[in-house]
Amino acid sequence: MNDTRYARAFQAAIAETLARIQTERQAAAPASEAYPGRRGLRGAPPVSETAPADVSEPAKAAARQITEQLDERVERLSLVSEWIKSDPEFTRLIDAAIGGQVRTAERRLARLSVALTLVSLIAGWLLSLAGSPAALFGR
Repeated sequence: MNDTRYARAFQAAIAETLARIQTERQAAAPASEAYPGRRGLRGAPPVSETAPADVSEPAKAAARQITEQLDERVERLSLVSEWIKSDPEFTRLIDAAIGGQVRTAERRLARLSVALTLVSLIAGWLLSLAGSPAALFGR
């Protein structure tokens, strides 16, 4: 299977997720103007520096926890993305796994479609045996 469309779609989904996480991280981190000097991951202010005085300690702790979780997710997704780019066997594995799930879903939908068609056919046949609505209700 040389076609790796599922792996490419997976990699695109990772890129979209990384962009969304970066946006969330920037929203969770205090304003960058309050942090002169060095900068953290992809231009966001470092979490370890002191936040502005008007932000409460629980808010700082919550922002720090959120940004740490987002940083960890970014690292993991970036690593998976690099693996997909650099390892053709991993790319084929992802493509085979996703492709198998897609084929399973397609078969399930085909069976459901056949079953619904048969039920509709039988219901129509039974109604045609009964005749008109007047004959059905005895009038």
